[in-house]
Amino acid sequence: MITIGTSTRADKPEWKGSHKVLVDQFIIYYSFSDDKQTCYIEYFKHSRQHY
Repeated sequence: MITIGTSTRADKPEWKGSHKVLVDQFIIYYSFSDDKQTCYIEYFKHSRQHY
């Protein structure tokens, strides 16, 4: 079973304009194009990674 969390604004200043969501055990940072037609996956990591 895959768990999807609630999308929130990214919590770090360097990710301004981005959002993050928890999918299963991965944290995914993403943003949208200006026209909102494209979603960019900017970064993802396993929730147990420490960097």
